[in-house]
Formats: sequence, C-alpha cells, structure tokens
Amino acid sequence: MEPTPNDPPPPPTCIPVVEHPGIPGGRLTRKDGLFDCNAGILRCPRCTSRMLSTVGTLIPDESRTLYIPRPNKDFTPGGTEVEFTWESKDYTQWWQIPDIDCFDNVGMSKPVTHPAGETVEIVLCSECGAGPLGYRVAGSPPLYLPCDLLVQQDAALADDDEDFKAPANANLEQIKAMMADGNLTTQFKVVFGEARLGMMLNDAPDGVGVEVQAFTVTEDGELGAAEQGGEVKVGDKVVRVANVSTAGKNYEKVLDMVIGASRPLEIVFERGPKNKVGERGEVERVAHRQWEGKDTAP
Repeated sequence: MEPTPNDPPPPPTCIPVVEHPGIPGGRLTRKDGLFDCNAGILRCPRCTSRMLSTVGTLIPDESRTLYIPRPNKDFTPGGTEVEFTWESKDYTQWWQIPDIDCFDNVGMSKPVTHPAGETVEIVLCSECGAGPLGYRVAGSPPLYLPCDLLVQQDAALADDDEDFKAPANANLEQIKAMMADGNLTTQFKVVFGEARLGMMLNDAPDGVGVEVQAFTVTEDGELGAAEQGGEVKVGDKVVRVANVSTAGKNYEKVLDMVIGASRPLEIVFERGPKNKVGERGEVERVAHRQWEGKDTAP
C-alpha cells in the first residue's frame, strides 16, 4: 500500500540508498546576520525531489529527538491496543524552517502524541512518502529537519524546469484556463522599490490572514505603487513579507513588517477563487494615512 500524508511514514531505516545529485547530510551555509542559513537545495533522500530552496537556519550542536511512530497492526478503535509503537533517534545537526509555506514540496502526517507527551506532525516527502524527515510541534509554525536525513545540492546546479515540471498527465491548457478565470488559489510575488506602497491592510473577513482592503491615495491624487503596478487587487492576502511568513499575525504586525523592511521589498500575495476579476466591484480607494502604530489605525 502506498503511504499518504495522513499515514505515519516509515522510519528512516526504510529509506533506500540511491545515487544523489548532492551530498547526503550536507550543511553548506551562508551568513545572514548572526545566523548560518542554508545555501543549497535540500532534497528527499529517496526520490531526490526538491523540498527546500536556500531556506532554513542551521542549528548545530543541539541534541533533539526525532520520534518515529510505527502503526500497530493489532490496533482497533475502541480496543485495548495502542495505535502506534514508537522508536526514537537523537540528532545534533538540524535545519530550522520558519513555516510550511517555505517548502517546495512537503507532506505532513496527522497529529500524533509521542511518548514524551508532545503532539507533533511528522514531515515526509509528498512525492514518494519517505520519512520521517523531521517534525513540527502541533500548532507551532517552525519545522525541524535533521541534516543527516536530507541531501543538499549546490543551488547553482539546480534545474528549475526539471524540478517543477508538470506531471505527464497534467492538462496544462485546462490549468491555465482555470487560473485565468480565477478558479484556483494562486500565489505571486511583487517587488516594490517605493517606501509608500499605497495599500490599506486589514484582517481578512474569513478570519484567516491579512488582506488588501483598499488602495490609498494622497491628497494630491497620487496613487500608490501597488495600484499603479496593476498586479495587486483588493482582496489579495499578504502571505510573506521579505521571505517571512505572516501566518498568525494580525494586520498591525504585518504593517509593521512592511514599513520596517528595507527596499527593494518582495511581498508574496495569495489570490483565492472568490477574488475573481470584477467580482468585488470597483477599485476601493481611501485617503492615505501615515502608519505609526496601532494608535493611528482607522
């Protein structure tokens, strides 16, 4: 039976040795302030699919335990047998990943509680089901992956066309048509060089994330960079600011992130199926107000 993201993955000892396009357990880093950050591509040790691209902070010489759940074949709901038996292994070299949005490819198990009493989700490869390749504490954004369980490749040698090619049976024209019609949730990046972007942000009505509520205009009628560029629409959600996730943050904190970031600034937006062209009516504009903290909020 093929593993699925909802099933606990097999232990690392089940991952076969294959020829890798990189270094198993590689820890090549680059300095980013005080941190040693991943300078390469991190790949699945089984199928070599790309999991992460130059993302992750190296945590050296810190012992952490990776708990490995094994399904108990005698388990039945309501019975006396436990659902899993457990193994564990300690590692001292880890990659810390800010949140799940950083991944190019990842699968997560259902939440399971290991013998130490902590509820975690197990990281696995969504392409082949290999794992465990790490874990995330349930309800907490960061993920932790042992360096020894991944393959690191020089980022300069990566082939985006090969790594991200569409499946052989994919109907590309249908996918493009669905994207054009706004029937898919899509993410896109916009780089801003201006200090004033001309966006009014607010907590999304659905309670998930922060969205562009309106565009702003100065007293002399000058539009902001977001509206002038034509890529951003009212209703788009802000999901990353300068490669930092906005997950769990309200609009005040996201505004602080945007204003405090250096320029040029890359922002990742998400547009859902409900935010189709023209569906939300005419462009909404409000007078520009300088943001100086929550006391200046409308």
